[in-house]
Amino acid sequence: VAFTGSVEGGRAVSRAAAGRFIDVGLELGGKDPAYVRADADLGVAVEEIAAGAFYNAGQSCCAVERIYVARSVYGEFVERLCEAASAWTPGDPLAEGSKLGPMAKAGAPALISRQIDEAAHKGARIPSGGNPASVDGRGRYFEATVIADATHDMAVMREESFAPLAAVAA
Repeated sequence: VAFTGSVEGGRAVSRAAAGRFIDVGLELGGKDPAYVRADADLGVAVEEIAAGAFYNAGQSCCAVERIYVARSVYGEFVERLCEAASAWTPGDPLAEGSKLGPMAKAGAPALISRQIDEAAHKGARIPSGGNPASVDGRGRYFEATVIADATHDMAVMREESFAPLAAVAA
């Protein structure tokens, strides 16, 4: 059995396979983190983290979803990440120069909007993006979004987003 999904789903699959001597492979939600130290080259860090967070509109299981930044460089990092996010505009993935395609699931824009609203309600700032988008009348797109001042009591720091979303914490 091979399963990719949530931790709770993995528990259910594991329980169902227990005692049957069936090989089980689980790839469960990890909220892939990135870390930025005080002595990091911020230009390189921002470029690589933006690509990791926004490339494929979050469709890959290895997309950067949460970012921990040393307090001494936090403000500058968030500012630069917002500048980088502005270059990741939604577009037809077949169009020349397009960098940010659609999300995998039709309901993804609504889920991401809920995560963003919950984070803002709990004190996060949304300095860049934060809105569903459409391309040629199709709406499975979302702006490259930066959530600043994120904390672990926010779903965006604990639950898979699969979206062009970067939650940043100090």
